[in-house]
Amino acid sequence: AILVSILPPFEKCQPIVYHRSMAIATVTATKIDWKSMGEYIADRRRAIGMTQGELAEAVSRKQPDISAIEAGRVQSTLETLVNVAAALKIDIKTLVGKFLKK
Repeated sequence: AILVSILPPFEKCQPIVYHRSMAIATVTATKIDWKSMGEYIADRRRAIGMTQGELAEAVSRKQPDISAIEAGRVQSTLETLVNVAAALKIDIKTLVGKFLKK
């Protein structure tokens, strides 16, 4: 297992353990361009012919949650991002790395 953690806006660390096949990532939530990431998720979802409802089901969330993620209205947990990336068949490092603010 690999330890992966995210630092939410409140600066508290929430460690999550994932299988070794997943990427190692430590992300500071305030350094992610959530709106651009949401747009990318929506574009990718549409490109593979998936509805918001289907994505929601695949990641054990509700459709309004996916809508909020795609609109950039929420700061997703790393667990949700890992699940979304897997459902969309993209690497979590690619998903998160594309939208880190420099």
